[in-house]
Amino acid sequence: MDITTSSLTTLDSISTPNTFYTAKGFSPAPLADTSALSSPLVDDTFSNGPRYRDATQLPHELKQHCQIHIEEELYSPAIHLLNGLLSDGSTLAPMRGRRPAAEPMTPARVAPASQIALLSTLTIHPHFTSRVVEKHNAHIAARSFAYLRALLVVPGPVNANLSAAFAFRPISCSTGRGGRGGGLHEYSGDSGSGSDSDIITGRLATVQSLWRRAPDFWSLLGWIFRCAVEYPHRWRHWKVWLEYMIDVLEADLDERVKLDEEQHEQDVGYERKKRCQYPVLQGSLLAVYLDDLRRERKNALREVVRALLAFADDDQAADKVAYKEIFDREMVVADLPRISKRKRAQAVVDLEKSQFGDYLDRETDFDSDSTDDEGADDGRLKTARQKKSTQSEAPLRPRTTRRGRITSSKQSVKAESALLATFRVTDSVAETVPLRLRLFRILSAASYYLPDPFARVDDLYETFSDRIRALPLPMFRLLIESHATTLPHYVYVSLLRHIVDGLLHAHHPDPSSVDPDTDAAHGVSVVMLQLCFLPFAANRVSAEDNAKLSLVLENMLWYIYVRSAADVVYSDDLRAAVETGIKAREDKIMSARRGGAAGASKADGAEKAARDALQRSAKSMRLFVDILASPSEDDDE
Repeated sequence: MDITTSSLTTLDSISTPNTFYTAKGFSPAPLADTSALSSPLVDDTFSNGPRYRDATQLPHELKQHCQIHIEEELYSPAIHLLNGLLSDGSTLAPMRGRRPAAEPMTPARVAPASQIALLSTLTIHPHFTSRVVEKHNAHIAARSFAYLRALLVVPGPVNANLSAAFAFRPISCSTGRGGRGGGLHEYSGDSGSGSDSDIITGRLATVQSLWRRAPDFWSLLGWIFRCAVEYPHRWRHWKVWLEYMIDVLEADLDERVKLDEEQHEQDVGYERKKRCQYPVLQGSLLAVYLDDLRRERKNALREVVRALLAFADDDQAADKVAYKEIFDREMVVADLPRISKRKRAQAVVDLEKSQFGDYLDRETDFDSDSTDDEGADDGRLKTARQKKSTQSEAPLRPRTTRRGRITSSKQSVKAESALLATFRVTDSVAETVPLRLRLFRILSAASYYLPDPFARVDDLYETFSDRIRALPLPMFRLLIESHATTLPHYVYVSLLRHIVDGLLHAHHPDPSSVDPDTDAAHGVSVVMLQLCFLPFAANRVSAEDNAKLSLVLENMLWYIYVRSAADVVYSDDLRAAVETGIKAREDKIMSARRGGAAGASKADGAEKAARDALQRSAKSMRLFVDILASPSEDDDE
């Protein structure tokens, strides 16, 4: 059987036929997938080079130099210096021959976690994205992102200690470089990594830091998906940030699993069949984010699935209460300032006479936004946030400053009025679907490797599929479409099987008695569809549930055909099963309408859309059977 390899190392082994039931007590040997998720920098001049470069701490003088630039808000010089230090030694000088395989690469010089955390705040803070009031700040976010992506590619997430930099709490330098995330490779040198000198002052590193504004990753995730629904001008910035964070989570998990399994093989060897305990993986960024929920005494599985599907349906009142804006006045946008030539001429710079132009007159939004003092403790910050959460969420009125004209965007002014009673899938909402599925794929890995702080594999699939079944039909269709899915083969099929089981009556034929081998693998086959799934209607009489069932069955048929067309053979029994199911679902909807439960002769818009989707799905399945029945070119010859 063809096995589609996953971009995540060993991810297929999580949901392959041999390992899906591991959480239920089975312990077969996993099928390892050796493909790598990320595209780390590899020196192609020698064959056995490392995936990632080793990392070393910045020299004390250079680290202080970068920190002074950052604290003085001279971000461009600081980022330029950090980029140069990171790339130093990454490329070889021109050589006539190949580089000797024994010659190691120069370790990459990586900024401390506190500086990386501040740069990540610059990438998404409104002052540098949607509310830029200083013209020279318009490129800061892009340059910060360039450095963060270089960290992910060159030293990698483990060597760069991104699990400590991206932790949602104040970074305590006294805990050492490993910090909360537990970096694997300690930096070399004696310049005192993790000393108090790494602490950065200023609002962007304290009260305006992204990692202090959000309580945890899952609350932030809900707000990001809310921006996709209500504030598209913020979503275009949050989307880039979230894509990068998913890349970090995937690469971090992939690298730590690889390191753990390599060490386990050296210690005991796979021949002993002793399960690896994955000690390095326990310090991953994903484990940190899941542990945040446990420390807050929350149900990790429920909170994670809720955040994954936040603002994916028409019942968003509870989501709005749970997921609020991260930065003050985040929905407000700003026009670039128009400074007259006369005003520039008046800005005289004469250091001898203590005339600094307009440097001391600069007004920053993050200074005016926050009501906390720079030295405010966590208690005062928490009180201010609670006071803010009780205020109305209506868009703020336009405010004019000396440095630029700030206006409320049309999206934020009309955000509430644009939300209709019927859920509408806009372009920005549709863009969230691949990101939601990628996060589910990562969580599928976590449920296998880290079941204790999270959930078992079957619990995750069951909870996630239950929430998907309850979504409106347009969003449901986007999540289960086979041609656009980002899920690996076995993850996708396992998810569809859970969704189908919840849509059918319990008395439908047991797949284990029809195709026991495929059912044991929690897979799907044509004979299983033909006898157990296709001929039946949904367990409810609504047009929406029957349309959802038809869409799942349709995607199962086409997915099997695309993957292994040679194994899918036409038969009259298959056509009869398709036609029987189409008629059964139509009859069930008609019986509900004849019952007059709604008391109306004309269905509402949602039901009409569901019936249209049911008809289109039936047409697609009939087309599928016709394609199988049509003679192929080989038969003609």
